[in-house]
Amino acid sequence: MKLDLLQYGSPSSLEDLQKAQQLLVKAIVAVEGKNDLEPALDVLTDNAIIKFPGLPPTLPTRESKRHLINWVANSGESLEFSLHNISLEGEMLVVKLQVNYKFNDGSVKSCDFIASFDRVPDGSKFSSATGVADVSDLMPLWVKHAGVVPAIW
Repeated sequence: MKLDLLQYGSPSSLEDLQKAQQLLVKAIVAVEGKNDLEPALDVLTDNAIIKFPGLPPTLPTRESKRHLINWVANSGESLEFSLHNISLEGEMLVVKLQVNYKFNDGSVKSCDFIASFDRVPDGSKFSSATGVADVSDLMPLWVKHAGVVPAIW
């Protein structure tokens, strides 16, 4: 994972931003490592919903989120996240990032995302996660390497 630039949103304190950033980094490290994805689930409330571009949203269950994260993480040989901008406005963390996917056939694809994460009032977890990106080039590779997109996670 690479951190290039942080932007601090004025309404939130630096301490709040750092706490939110720690949650995000915990999830990213788990997904990049692919061995134990539970830390990625631990930063989300059990009833949180993940909306990932081009894919159906998760159900508000831990198992549904586990299924989505496993599908994306295991679609290739490796994933590398580069965080470019992070801001926190109230309880919403907004991140501009790039994800580099290396697939099992050796192909590499990068995708720029904007993601938002709503935090619970005490800031200990995220209550939702939404990503926005053009995944039209990635989708065929995800399906080729991870299988058909499930109708329901």
